[in-house]
Amino acid sequence: MSDYGGSYSGFRLEQDGPVLTCLFNRPEVLNAYNPDIYAEISRLCKAVGPDKNIRVVIVTGEGSAFCVGGNVKKFVSGETDTPGLVRENFLTHSEVNGFLDLPQPTIAMINGDAIGGGFAFALQCDILVASTKARIGFAYSRIGLSPSTPLLALTPLMASLNLVKEYVFSGELIPSDEALRIGLVNHVYPHEELDKRTRELAGRIASASPVSTRFAKLILNKEIRRRNIELDTAAEALLALSSEMDDHAEGKQAFVEHRKPRFTGS
Repeated sequence: MSDYGGSYSGFRLEQDGPVLTCLFNRPEVLNAYNPDIYAEISRLCKAVGPDKNIRVVIVTGEGSAFCVGGNVKKFVSGETDTPGLVRENFLTHSEVNGFLDLPQPTIAMINGDAIGGGFAFALQCDILVASTKARIGFAYSRIGLSPSTPLLALTPLMASLNLVKEYVFSGELIPSDEALRIGLVNHVYPHEELDKRTRELAGRIASASPVSTRFAKLILNKEIRRRNIELDTAAEALLALSSEMDDHAEGKQAFVEHRKPRFTGS
């Protein structure tokens, strides 16, 4: 297998014929991502995209979670600078496209919790399938942050706007069966069958004409890209602003102390 751009700290790769699997591989922290993940995903997509031997990419997580977003404990301890990370993403626009940049069809195999930025990674994929054990969450309102662009741009294309607003505002986790009902995932499979059923789906897509699938994806994703561009500046600016406000500091502290946050709106 090609090294596809070298080594990565946030995920590992497996190849089975025309199907490449990208696994977030920090299971000890429920695959919470580190600050380098956006650049690594960009590097991976640039390396994989031109490879005609890869026809489908599966994105999933090691262990019990898909990806729970940023490591809040690192933010609280100061090991990760939340405002600095948000500003860097805002200036480079590195978070917006992610796996969307791949010309190959992509499947998010949501094996466990996909929360905040972790759910945003799943939304950058073309097809979302979930385990019966999986939960999806926006979660930003629970830690005093304004949501990122992929969540705000893509979810209203998948589910009704009023339902999206309910879950964005409340920050409540959505069980996979409810996510299926409202249109946020394509399929829900029994947990023990998830890998098999996802790879069967990937195999069916891989057997189709790659010219057709790549061209179709290019056209189908034009609306997604348009919405990303339209919302990006405002969403990322508000995310950066909220990252330096008191509510975010309180939300982070409450999270690590396992208590209900006392937000003041400042």
